Amino acid sequence: MRELDFEKELLKSLQDPQEAAAYLQAAILEADPDNWLIALRTLAKAKGGLALLAQKTGLHRVHLYRMLGKEGNPTFKSMIAILQALGVQIKFSSIGPEPVQGTHKKIRPVLGARKQSRLRTAA
Repeated sequence: MRELDFEKELLKSLQDPQEAAAYLQAAILEADPDNWLIALRTLAKAKGGLALLAQKTGLHRVHLYRMLGKEGNPTFKSMIAILQALGVQIKFSSIGPEPVQGTHKKIRPVLGARKQSRLRTAA
């Protein structure tokens, strides 16, 4: 009986965008930063490696190795660039009681006002 190479099969399955998203979703739900970084490194490997990821993100390859390493702690900005380059995005969902309908609509005007304020001060 042939023994399957787990990593090889995993890397192959992560070529599918839905599998890649589900893999990262499962990793982040574990709430373990080390596992999350391992999952990101694995997905990066499946998508061509850290050198290619560095090209896509504009981040230096050495910095990517550090960010996604055991002691890594990427910034939010870097994380967004990495996720976009890997072809996935962050989606949020409630973990507690459902929010009151319509409360999220109050945020949009506040964010818009902040953006306009920044634009006025920059001019």
